[in-house]
Amino acid sequence: MTSPEDIATAYWEHYRRSFSDERDVRRSADECFWAVEVIEARMREDADSVVALLVEVADAAPDDRALAYLGAGPVEDLLRRHGGRVVYDRVVGWATRNERFLTAVRCAWIDDHVPADVARRLHALGPPR
Repeated sequence: MTSPEDIATAYWEHYRRSFSDERDVRRSADECFWAVEVIEARMREDADSVVALLVEVADAAPDDRALAYLGAGPVEDLLRRHGGRVVYDRVVGWATRNERFLTAVRCAWIDDHVPADVARRLHALGPPR
């Protein structure tokens, strides 16, 4: 099994390559796409536990712009697709204890895609910075 650290490293390498100014580097991004696929697969298999993996990925992010990318991607997908209270509780719990994950959560667009009480809890974490 691939470690969370390896997944995070490959995820951010895919991100770096995807947004490179150099065409050859952008074209090589597919070599690291497996990390994106692993996150998506784990989200389908066990949405409750994928939150800890997303926290690991957030901790390894190179900067706030990357955290916004994470928030608008897998974090937003998790919140929209898996509306269980356990997922919301874990996301809010981690966001209150981990500043980098909080930044990512604040960048997820959740209005109209989650129950109103959950949206209030997520909005209470503060707006994107």
